[in-house]
Amino acid sequence: MRLCTTKLIHAFPELDALPEPEGERLLRRVRRFRQTRPALCVAAGLLAAGVWIAGAYTLGPAIWLAAEHAFGPMHSAVSRLLSLLLGPYLGCFLGGGVGLWLRDRLIASALRRGPEALRCPRCRYEIRGLHTDTDTLTCPECAHAMPMHAYGLCLGDLHN
Repeated sequence: MRLCTTKLIHAFPELDALPEPEGERLLRRVRRFRQTRPALCVAAGLLAAGVWIAGAYTLGPAIWLAAEHAFGPMHSAVSRLLSLLLGPYLGCFLGGGVGLWLRDRLIASALRRGPEALRCPRCRYEIRGLHTDTDTLTCPECAHAMPMHAYGLCLGDLHN
């Protein structure tokens, strides 16, 4: 299990056999080619948080009535404090966890697919098989210039 303080490359078994700079290069390639779909991860996190918070506020009174029936009357400050903590705050942590979990799954799937999923980030044209003599790769469809180092590419990625 990955802790938040460790490097992201240590979270994926696909990168364990590689040296650390090579693993960082592959992660940079996945990010630059938008294979992690950041908007989808944020939307999934917001949806999970929203569902939790809505459920806490709609089902909260019924849960408190059942708890008072089972355990006896509670002090009103305790019930308010627990409602505040279990509603929005736990919902925000849950949403963040869902977003990070989805991001990790998308990164792992992109790493398993490997270089065959390489596409131009602007027009989505497949760039595998293109030839270049310089450090910059130019998409033949939209003329988008991609510095190979910044995108985490090497010549071996293009010719696999």
